[in-house]
Amino acid sequence: MKTEIYKKLKAAYPDLRFFAQADLMQYFPELLNELLEKEKDYFSALLETKNSDICFETFDYRSELSYFFGIIEHINSVHWSDISRKIIQDFEPEYMKFSNELAYSKRYYEMLKICQETDSLDTEQSKIISDAIEAYELRWIHLEEIEQSRLKKINEDISELRRMFSVNALKSEEALSCHIKDTEVIHEMPEAQRKSAKLAAEDRDLDGYYFWSSISEFINLMKYCSDSQIRKKISQERNSVASNWEYDNRDIIFKILSLKKEKAQILWYKNYAELSLQTKMAQDPEQVLDMLDKISQRARQKTEKEIETLKQYFKLDALEAWDTSYYFRKYKEEIYDFDEAELKKYFEYEKVLSGMFTIMQKLYDFEVKKIESSQIYGKQIDYYEIHKGWELLSYFMVDPYYSPEKRSGAWANMIQERDSAHTPFVVNVYNIKKEASWPTLLTMGEVETMFHEFWHAMHAIFSSSKYSELNWFQVERDFVELPSQFHEHYCREREWLKLFAKHVDSWASIPEEHLATLESIEHMSSGNMTLWQCVYASLDMKLHSIDQIRDIAHMDELILWLVNEISYFKKEDEYKMYCAFSHIFDGGYAAWYYSYMWSEILELDIWSRYKKEWIFSDISNEFYNTILSQWSKKKAQDLFYDFMKRDISLDGFFAYKQL
Repeated sequence: MKTEIYKKLKAAYPDLRFFAQADLMQYFPELLNELLEKEKDYFSALLETKNSDICFETFDYRSELSYFFGIIEHINSVHWSDISRKIIQDFEPEYMKFSNELAYSKRYYEMLKICQETDSLDTEQSKIISDAIEAYELRWIHLEEIEQSRLKKINEDISELRRMFSVNALKSEEALSCHIKDTEVIHEMPEAQRKSAKLAAEDRDLDGYYFWSSISEFINLMKYCSDSQIRKKISQERNSVASNWEYDNRDIIFKILSLKKEKAQILWYKNYAELSLQTKMAQDPEQVLDMLDKISQRARQKTEKEIETLKQYFKLDALEAWDTSYYFRKYKEEIYDFDEAELKKYFEYEKVLSGMFTIMQKLYDFEVKKIESSQIYGKQIDYYEIHKGWELLSYFMVDPYYSPEKRSGAWANMIQERDSAHTPFVVNVYNIKKEASWPTLLTMGEVETMFHEFWHAMHAIFSSSKYSELNWFQVERDFVELPSQFHEHYCREREWLKLFAKHVDSWASIPEEHLATLESIEHMSSGNMTLWQCVYASLDMKLHSIDQIRDIAHMDELILWLVNEISYFKKEDEYKMYCAFSHIFDGGYAAWYYSYMWSEILELDIWSRYKKEWIFSDISNEFYNTILSQWSKKKAQDLFYDFMKRDISLDGFFAYKQL
């Protein structure tokens, strides 16, 4: 069986039907250890290379271990099990130790320097070697061995704590549910969603309606449940995930923050935020916080107007945070005759997916070809090829549907990178609630999420470089969201929306009155949404900048104060959303969650140029040639300047958000 696994690792792209077999996983630990020993031997021999033999090709290596471990991590993220979790838990510490040895290898650093000084490198090769040298120097490769040893231990401990954080958040979230017996409180909910909840209740021998823990179910309840007390209850439960009892993440978070602070200080930075920003476009934490302050002031003013409008229209004495989604939805329906359930009929999942492919082809002349559909862990998985002319650029996989075993959210991931012998394999993962006996219809928010993650995947594929070291995710991390956020506009602009917004039954294009309504309501709650972005981004940056957090009680108190300093709706002591804030405590966004807003500022600046020129110019090709295809061949600041011919401005952001 091990021979068969090795054979599958040589295939053009990973056969997840094969790798996801539960009875196959018993062989994974042994194979991981074999690949680790093989990699250790390889690098031991590599470090013995004579100085005179060192050239760029010396560092050309494809890690089978990284590829295989990435497949296991992917399976664990989309179909979590005790088996896959234990495989990762047991192997990751040893893998981290080896990674640390290489990350602090003075000989490897020395070899890079020799290559830089002696080999004839082209522009891309020079960038790759320079970036690798810079990474070593940012880790302070010249530190004494005792300090290096401590840094390695910190990295290992943080890795383990992140894993524990993820497990706790998932387990705690799995316990969330809402059982409603009274039909009247959800009578405003679209019929399809009520039917689905009715079936879920019947499956559990319950009366009434049962709603799962998925974020889409939560959003539906917040929009359509007419009982404010039920909305309050589920909102409080959602905001206290992983904050108590068996799955309490607070001690883990306290340890992560403490270790990151220690790491930064060993590396001679004032705090972890300062360390994090060494590889970003933003210069320092103060610049980020100043930007967030300017935006939050305008967003607060607009939020006050938005909330006051709702209170006056519905004759409410007060409006709480858990009431806003419900009343924003009703306001849209009554003022603009906007029916979200009716709008969803124009966003059937397969049509939206096909529409994204069509838009990509029209904009950049890339073609998507479906090669197979599979049932993996009981769900539909679709495989595609991405072509440019006759050239196969990448394999692409879509895993669209929600399951309790899947990590929450949506994401793009490159499981196999490009090199001289391998074609990239990129995946999109969503958490769409699949309807059992009728077409799966999407909200506008779900459509935007699909576009966002799809264009992350396409950015990963659109490269004019043959070197994976210059890949999409190596660009400055506060720039990497730009292409995905930018292309969300194509699911809202009239001429593009008509390409895929077809009625589920009649195939009629979305009518003009719906398009006009969408334009009218697009920024109705932009103040409230932007303010929450500022809350999360500021919380992240300040948590990683603060001088001292004494203990868990102090951390709770501090975070509540930081949130209430910016947010419009004041939170009480039970508010513990940070305990499931996976972006910064598990997802790698620590001290750069602000990047979503930073990238949005960049893309709205670019979009302002598009709106002036795109009908009469070749602007899409220019955008492709200067940004999309460049990956990290240049610094992000230079990529932006190449397209805009000037520095960044906030004007486009404020104008678009109507702040």
